[in-house]
Amino acid sequence: MKQNIDRFEEHLRGKKRVLAVGHFHPDGDATGAVVAMASFLKSIGIECSIVLPSPIPSYLDFLDPRKSILFYTQERERADRLIFESDLIICLDFNSLSRTEDMEKALKESKAPKILIDHHLNPVTEEFSLIFSDPSASATCELLWRVLMNTSFTHGDICALPHEAHIALAAGILADTNNFSNSVTPDTFTMASQLLHSGIDLAELNDRLFKHFSENRLKMLGELLTRSMVFHPHINACSMILSQQTKRSFDYKEGDTEGFVNIPLSVRDVEVSALFTESDGYVKVSLRSKGGVSVNALSAQYFNGGGHERAAGGKIYLPLEEVRGYFERSLEQFLREHK
Repeated sequence: MKQNIDRFEEHLRGKKRVLAVGHFHPDGDATGAVVAMASFLKSIGIECSIVLPSPIPSYLDFLDPRKSILFYTQERERADRLIFESDLIICLDFNSLSRTEDMEKALKESKAPKILIDHHLNPVTEEFSLIFSDPSASATCELLWRVLMNTSFTHGDICALPHEAHIALAAGILADTNNFSNSVTPDTFTMASQLLHSGIDLAELNDRLFKHFSENRLKMLGELLTRSMVFHPHINACSMILSQQTKRSFDYKEGDTEGFVNIPLSVRDVEVSALFTESDGYVKVSLRSKGGVSVNALSAQYFNGGGHERAAGGKIYLPLEEVRGYFERSLEQFLREHK
């Protein structure tokens, strides 16, 4: 860590135009990480812009009160200009530039050095000049906190960071740990304790992240649970399918399915839960597990994706009526191969 921190600070010296970027379909951890990084850099006199590949869900709007985050799908030309004018790019909460979707080409063509701070498995090392990677971290925001606390700018004092960064870091760990219910480490609680001492109201943040959804979202969840949820007892699994038609019926907004895939894991014998969401030209895959099944490996092998051991995602290009059968066959084969 010490050697990488020294290199991190060297990369920051003399930089005038830094860019913080996250992954496509940004969640609370990705959004919190880019906001915290930009806030930190501005506090030490370095201008930092934020570009995300696609818009953040509305329940995360409180992390961008000034509407300063640029979304690639909405302002591509301006975003490209920022990418090519930046003299340093900091990549947060993804392990490969491919996770930025349409931004990938511009990021690869940029001559700026790229720093990765991420907690996903298997980073593509050749794409980055400096890497902070720890898959055991509960969230990228936890790893970012470790990095920032070890710099000469803070000397381990979280109060040296702006209040905006405190909020963003706290939002990231709350979101990725599902309010401290999974993937937590001792560092997670050390970080939370420091944030509480700094004046952060974790209860208020919990309300913003988990209790600010629409009435339609709750109705859509009811529709999925009563009409779409299917148990597969021979493979200890459960699957749900969200069609475009159902999305339209409940006025679906980005982020409305956050947490849905975790719900079937509350059933005693369910070890793998899958949510398939129909999109334009593909089906988005969300996988969660408990017990010994690595959904990261399952996703990489069958669903064109990856992630964490117990939480992963991907895409498949099948008609919706074929998705459930494909899931069953894939998981059956995977379990046979990994006995």
